Amino acid sequence: MTLLELVLKVRENLDQEYQLSGRLENYCDLACEKLSQELITHGYSGQIVRGFVEPNFEVDTSDSYGHDWIELNNLILDPTADQFRLEHLIFS
Repeated sequence: MTLLELVLKVRENLDQEYQLSGRLENYCDLACEKLSQELITHGYSGQIVRGFVEPNFEVDTSDSYGHDWIELNNLILDPTADQFRLEHLIFS
């Protein structure tokens, strides 16, 4: 499986398991834990990063949001990036 296929698989499994109707916001930590397990199963070794995201789409606030993602070989794998109105789930 490709990295994108693994990310999409984790999203689909979470969506079905928790009946999220495609809305995975507030599940970044669980999504990254499950993605990390999938990566290990498929021979990858990524690092879960816990940090903050500054939501540039909210002009009227300067709040930061706690957020998790995975770093792997100079890539960022973010199975819940769409909650920030980002189009991609993998970034380089």
